[in-house]
Amino acid sequence: MALRLLLVVAVVVVAAASCRAGLADPASNGPRYAVETGRRDGKVSAKFDADNDLPPPSSNIVDLKTGKGVQDPSLDKAYAASLREECEPGFKNDTTPVVMDPTSPYEFDLSYYRHVYRDTGLFLSDQALMDDRWTREYVERMAAAASPDEFFADYAVAMTNMGRLEVLTGDSGEIRET
Repeated sequence: MALRLLLVVAVVVVAAASCRAGLADPASNGPRYAVETGRRDGKVSAKFDADNDLPPPSSNIVDLKTGKGVQDPSLDKAYAASLREECEPGFKNDTTPVVMDPTSPYEFDLSYYRHVYRDTGLFLSDQALMDDRWTREYVERMAAAASPDEFFADYAVAMTNMGRLEVLTGDSGEIRET
């Protein structure tokens, strides 16, 4: 029974707790925050649902999409060339691993925002943060920040809020053990 309870854990809680655990690693220099547990969740997780319900990394701020493999024209040309070099010639799928943050790939820091600010964000959805006045101001502030404190606080709030999305109520789903 104990093993069964350990195996029946909400995907959202596992993801949030895993994310928090990864950031808790002193080497990551990430923030510390509480993860809410005990939410009512569905009994089935399906790749199809994730693929259809979550925006792909190619989404931009206004939810526009480009064709697969189309280069974002705002992407820094030298960075685009370096990304092309990482892909094998004639490679026909999109599974080549690429480091999202070449400056500090194993640290949770503000380097991401500095890359987006310099038009070297890896995903169109990241680079699109510069297209909107509100998100651009945030990127500019984080890129220039001397300390990650504001970002860490905002990140903790965002992770908590995402864990509260589409929580089932009443008799729907189940509250899974943690």
